[in-house]
Amino acid sequence: MTTATRANVAGLLPLLPNQQALLLARGLHREDPGLIHVTFTLRGGLDVDRYLAAWRAVIRRHPALRASIRAREGGDPMVVIWHDVELPVEVLDWRALDGATRAQRWDRLLVADRRLGLDPAAEPVMRLRVVRVADGAFEVLWSSHHLFVDGWSAAIVLEDVMARYRGGQATDAGPAPPDALRAYVRWMQGADDAAARDFWRERLAGYDGAPRLTLGDPDPAAAGYGELTVQIPAELAERLGAAAAHAGVTANAFVQCAWSLLLARLLRTDDVVFGTTVAGRAAPVAGIERLVGFLSNAVPIRMRLDPAQPVAELLGSARDAQFAMQPFEHAPLASIHGWSGVPGSRAMFETFLMVANYRFAAADPPAGADPPANGGAPPDGSVAHSDFDSGLTATFPFVVAVALGVLTFVRCRFELARCTPEAAELVAAQLLDTIRAMIDAPGSTVGELQARSGDHLDGVVTRAGDEPAPAARRAPTPPGDDVELRMAQLWEEVLGIEGIGVHDDYFTLGGTSITAVRLFGLIEDRFGQRLPLSTLLTGATIADLAKLLRGGEPPRPAVRALVPIQPKGSQPPIACLHPNTGHVLFYRTLAERLGPDQPLYGFEPVGLDGVAEPLETVAEMAALYVDELRTVQPRGPYRLVGHCFGGVLALEMARLLEARGEPIDLLAVLDPPRLQTDAARERAARIWRERGVMALPGAATRRLVHVARRELRKTVVRWWGQAFGGAGGRQRANQERIRDVCDRALATYEAVPCSTPITLITSTEENRWSAGIVADWRALTPELQLGRVDSGHGSMLDEPAVGAVAAIIVSSLSMPSAGQSRER
Repeated sequence: MTTATRANVAGLLPLLPNQQALLLARGLHREDPGLIHVTFTLRGGLDVDRYLAAWRAVIRRHPALRASIRAREGGDPMVVIWHDVELPVEVLDWRALDGATRAQRWDRLLVADRRLGLDPAAEPVMRLRVVRVADGAFEVLWSSHHLFVDGWSAAIVLEDVMARYRGGQATDAGPAPPDALRAYVRWMQGADDAAARDFWRERLAGYDGAPRLTLGDPDPAAAGYGELTVQIPAELAERLGAAAAHAGVTANAFVQCAWSLLLARLLRTDDVVFGTTVAGRAAPVAGIERLVGFLSNAVPIRMRLDPAQPVAELLGSARDAQFAMQPFEHAPLASIHGWSGVPGSRAMFETFLMVANYRFAAADPPAGADPPANGGAPPDGSVAHSDFDSGLTATFPFVVAVALGVLTFVRCRFELARCTPEAAELVAAQLLDTIRAMIDAPGSTVGELQARSGDHLDGVVTRAGDEPAPAARRAPTPPGDDVELRMAQLWEEVLGIEGIGVHDDYFTLGGTSITAVRLFGLIEDRFGQRLPLSTLLTGATIADLAKLLRGGEPPRPAVRALVPIQPKGSQPPIACLHPNTGHVLFYRTLAERLGPDQPLYGFEPVGLDGVAEPLETVAEMAALYVDELRTVQPRGPYRLVGHCFGGVLALEMARLLEARGEPIDLLAVLDPPRLQTDAARERAARIWRERGVMALPGAATRRLVHVARRELRKTVVRWWGQAFGGAGGRQRANQERIRDVCDRALATYEAVPCSTPITLITSTEENRWSAGIVADWRALTPELQLGRVDSGHGSMLDEPAVGAVAAIIVSSLSMPSAGQSRER
């Protein structure tokens, strides 16, 4: 942290256990589980400048909105509250687009924003996009992170923004006191663990963990999550509220009982446990109701079902259990897991239920529909919210959100490897039928209700309790010294597994980010040393952690550039080369399109981290990437794909591999740049002569162009750093440094032909189907296959264009031998 940065620090706070677990989970998942997309529509005569000023005022009011996470050298990550931050804002105008195009553009924006992610070290960890779609209608995307904002807090922020915009200060008595967040953290640190431990041990006594649940017949190799939404009829939502009130319970307790009945059928048990969210607003802190932060908590709900029990009694017991839990619902899930009898290698629950009240929302218009006249603005010229949504962020295998209020729906989020979309839809239908049955027959017993609540689950092929086949483990290596012995004993205690070797991987053994919080707390207690949870991302074995406890250096990756995007599969891997920006994250969509049997690796440049010195030439980069590729694929055939500057790297790698006698099965270049070849230089000189201009020598021209571009980028980077500052500004400056190095490497690269057929794929939106580019690349190969996709240069690997790119790549793997070039 620089001196100038220190002057902007308003305070430091320790990370709470739930923040630690989420921060670790962020590094374990391809998709950031904590990224929150809050979207809504503003209708009316919005003054955009005044609206953005309201946002800035609210950010100054709430410390959590000015927070980020930083780690001092050799120290633990901490929450840093800054005095001043600058909210990144983008204002777009899409009024000229038709409804279908707007809807498609909006979907692409959401995908691109999620892929971009949020850096927890940035200042602030959020950004805002305001899109004008019609006169009097704006779509808004607020990207924030669950590390600092929960659902309750998001509602507070939006209420305060609109109150400020309309000239008020707050929607009620005012915001929480400035020190409320610090007071909450202090209270959490000093909470009575003994009382909470006794409560949760009693609540979970005799329970040994959730059976593994698979719904439908999914592909176990499928990656990522699916999501679907089923609307709740308005009449059913009204009847649900009335039935809950008549039974003397909350709507939340009513839905929890319905989910328990459904889950009991899925798991074939009368003792069910699932997770749910509690608001975390019971702490004795002044202004807690208006405090913005990550206060919500995940807790287990246990229900024992007796077929002879009246449903009214089941509802009453759920109400009583909620009341009894309130003083202890603040306990971190990691602690609850540790206090229970559930081994750390087994999940406490696999399904998660949330019941929320969306008080901002109105019904969504049909997809792609044109906005109504005047954007549907209020007749008095005021501004109103509608179409509010915040998505789901939980990382459990099956998550159900039930929305009650202005919006009414059931939304399911599920691991594609554990549940099919068809099965999820049947589960949602069964939940609604169970709620109906509870309303229609309030005097029935549990058994009678289950018999009359529909048979949708009969169409769901479920496997409950079947654990996945254990991963192949070599004979465990025993501890070599006292540190490893004590660490092994600690792992066995946390995970509930015997015979752990010092080289066994923590996550392969069943460990999670939740249990890791407990593990590292015990390490601090037993060894008197604090290790950051992030060490598990680079070294997740007893040997790795023991080395750190002895004072060794943190384990480092064996390679410097290789990024395993999709390492599994039986096919020869595809190596994807970075463009001049250096990043390869966008290749994930290509990996998903090519399927789970196609391994895919990315290559990022040395120096992208801002620490190592970058390589200066195409030849140096390609040589390193070839060496690292051979660590995961010692022999060919090799498959190479490069976007933009990455196409040049792929070409040079192919030449190096051919020189070693290795076969190349695929060499695909996506929108590559012009190349410095003798033919290209002659064409350029001829054009200059035809225009009556004396051409400078080629090398001198390239140097002048390069210097001009570099100086322009330096100016832009300086401006960006001033505008956005902090870690975000440094990351962008870092990226521009890599861009400058890549551009300099391209300017000095002399392309040499290879004997491998080349697939050249170009975009159409930006008119990059250039005869010059085609001629350049045709001169480098005995056979050129042409393909193009309807997209822009930067969106070739976004949906839906990536599907066309994947199809061309697959067809190129069996390229015909005759002919010079064919357009696809």
